[in-house]
Amino acid sequence: LILLGFRLARRGATTELPGNFQQAVQISDAIGLAAFTITGASVAISTRAEPLVIWVPLTAAITGAGGGIVRDLVRRADRIPSLHTEVYAEIPIIWGLVLVGALAWAGPNLDPDRFFGLVLFILGGAF
Repeated sequence: LILLGFRLARRGATTELPGNFQQAVQISDAIGLAAFTITGASVAISTRAEPLVIWVPLTAAITGAGGGIVRDLVRRADRIPSLHTEVYAEIPIIWGLVLVGALAWAGPNLDPDRFFGLVLFILGGAF
């Protein structure tokens, strides 16, 4: 998908793609947003940034929305929807706050299996 996107961008193609391909791009984009949300949140948690309620959603939004902006720049989009119309940065912020709330509710003795389940829940929600 990425290579095809680069070829379309080089040819000066617009952002209008065939229906099935557009759906595949949107699904891939949602998977990337969810993965980058967890990546940004895990960076804040692993560095023990305080307060987590600020840093987890912020780093999740920077990595998640930043990936979408880079995607739009690579596609050479005339209009970058993630900056104007999409709720792209709000999704990582909301799910980052959900993660912080779940971590606060679970307390300091969180079982690794439950943490893994929590990460899967956040991935599914952000997707």
